[in-house]
Amino acid sequence: MTTTTPGIGTSYDEVPYHSVAHADTTPDRLACLARLFGMTPEDPARCRYLEIGCASGGNLAPLALCFPEAEFVGVDLSRRQVEDGLRMFAELGIENVRLLHLDLMDIDESLGDFDFIAAHGVYSWVPEAVQERLLAVCRECLRPQGVAYVSYNTYPGWHMREMVREMMMFHTARLPDPAMKVGQARALLDFLAKAASLSKNAYSILLQSEVETLRDLPDSYLFHDHLAKLNAPVYFHQFIARATAAQLQYLGEATFAAMLPMHFPVYVQEAFSKVTGDILQVEQYMDFVRNRTFRQTLLVHSEVELDRVLDWQSMTPFRFRSKARAVEGGGDVRSDEKVVYQFEDWTVATRVPLLKAAMAELVEIYPVALSFEALRDRARASIGEQRDDDDQVLGGNLLSCFANGVVEVTLVDLPFTTTVSERPVAFPMARWQVMNKVPRLTNVRHESGDADQILRQVIFLADGTRRREEIAAALVESVLASGLKVSRRDDGRPIESPEELHRVLSGVADDALQKAANLAFLVA
Repeated sequence: MTTTTPGIGTSYDEVPYHSVAHADTTPDRLACLARLFGMTPEDPARCRYLEIGCASGGNLAPLALCFPEAEFVGVDLSRRQVEDGLRMFAELGIENVRLLHLDLMDIDESLGDFDFIAAHGVYSWVPEAVQERLLAVCRECLRPQGVAYVSYNTYPGWHMREMVREMMMFHTARLPDPAMKVGQARALLDFLAKAASLSKNAYSILLQSEVETLRDLPDSYLFHDHLAKLNAPVYFHQFIARATAAQLQYLGEATFAAMLPMHFPVYVQEAFSKVTGDILQVEQYMDFVRNRTFRQTLLVHSEVELDRVLDWQSMTPFRFRSKARAVEGGGDVRSDEKVVYQFEDWTVATRVPLLKAAMAELVEIYPVALSFEALRDRARASIGEQRDDDDQVLGGNLLSCFANGVVEVTLVDLPFTTTVSERPVAFPMARWQVMNKVPRLTNVRHESGDADQILRQVIFLADGTRRREEIAAALVESVLASGLKVSRRDDGRPIESPEELHRVLSGVADDALQKAANLAFLVA
């Protein structure tokens, strides 16, 4: 095999990248954005999906488990990471993934064509010739209605981050050991932030912010992202120019809400409209205002005709879910009381009874998703009223909620359950991660997150062979064997009685099982 990217593969052999699931790269997410703008993508459950730079397959494995009728291919330059991934697939019994030790420059038609292509964490970390080849592969291997996902570091935000990276590179240049490099890079950041804190200027604020950003990230990320020999950010307009040269066009961003100027103050929106009506230029100006550092851009063939005019009918093909909460109002959904829904930094306010009833339904059953028709019918029943324009009213308001980040859309019905059965079964990916001491667990919704020891233990025990009471008993045995002390909630005193301990931990196990179900860790 010809290796045209010297040093990159070997660095990942030396320090494997912490391979995790990326929710923004799922075939469902990509298909939803394509469908929104008038395309007819393949059913995500039956697609062909290529990941370039797949590491050890942490992103592919949970997708393959959730979509057994789809076909997945992953390529990576690191032999060690590919071998680690192959072992994981074998242990999980996954058969619908091909993982290949292959240079990006050597990808050709022998891999076939794909409905979706993802390249996360690749573009900014390879030479320009490889960047061009990456875009060419997207063009050559993407089916006519396919979507390619490419993430990359962007200016202007990376101008400031680049300054910190260069200081860390200088400080660690003579250190041969990766662990020493990472340790000294962190030490330098801490020193600079502390020294600069004596003066409350922009430089001090920048350093403090960078320390906070990097403090909780894994060492593998710091080593491969900030201490990599090559890290080449670009402006959005430069990336789009290169994509256009490869006969690809801009579909959008993986997060729809991030594309919309409506989230800026009115005077900023007015300024954008005066400067240009071109979506690509608006995207670039939004980066200027946000000081954006990272993008997850979706590309399609240049011949595809996109429909950028969205209305209520744009919402009817989708299923909906929401983990927003009412932070203001929320009483009688039939009244005209204003209710404000919030999820993270996103909010939307409404007085529309049909939407309030729909949101109440979605919040109640989360993480289950409802089709447009089912959601409409439940909302109608809740307010006890039916009108001819309900579809238009609900669709238009759901579009607003989606644009404001408080509602998710999906095209698939994922195989998780929110009901704890007599013999609960945890998602095999999460069980494998617990058994292999992986720090963050992946659920059926392709989300990765931290889990406490009780939740991890319950997920491990829920293999389908144990009844709920057997899981509780095994949890008690595990706690007793570990010598861990359990305290009473009321007075904080340690529990000494085995009978009381069993009773308390049985309740804890039941609570943890329901939590696992609510977090989409249990499968039907």
